[in-house]
Amino acid sequence: MGEKIEPVFSSGFELVEPGVHVFELADPKATKEKGGYHYEVKCICQGGGSDGIFHFEHFYTRKKDESVNTFGLKLLYGFLVSVGVMKAGGMDTDEFESPGFVKKFEGGLTGKMVGLNIYHDKYEGKEKSKSNESMTVEEAKKRMSKPAKEASKPAASATKDTEGW
Repeated sequence: MGEKIEPVFSSGFELVEPGVHVFELADPKATKEKGGYHYEVKCICQGGGSDGIFHFEHFYTRKKDESVNTFGLKLLYGFLVSVGVMKAGGMDTDEFESPGFVKKFEGGLTGKMVGLNIYHDKYEGKEKSKSNESMTVEEAKKRMSKPAKEASKPAASATKDTEGW
């Protein structure tokens, strides 16, 4: 016989605890919208009190007025450098909307690892997890070994040397 349960009448999401964590990436997808793309990837927390809890990263190539979202593209680029699939050194904004980039994003992230600094924010009255910094796994582990107050402070500028897609 199974476990006895009680009914639940509302649901919410379990959030990754604030702070620096290591995540495994899964289910990357690119959706065409607003004249550009919405890139999304599931991040599965690895270890600690948030082990197995999902966090989603979202990047938009266009703003609501359909102009180029250069800040969002810089965040996406930094995320991909932190994952280790791209090299720092500059990239044209048009490349983020090319079929080749979409294909690489959707096919090149599953199983890769990244470090993220998580915080909680409210959106439309609901608490959500967000990240304010991406980093290599090595950087994340180094920061996770420090006291919590120090770990959530952004790291000094680091060189990101990776192998690429």
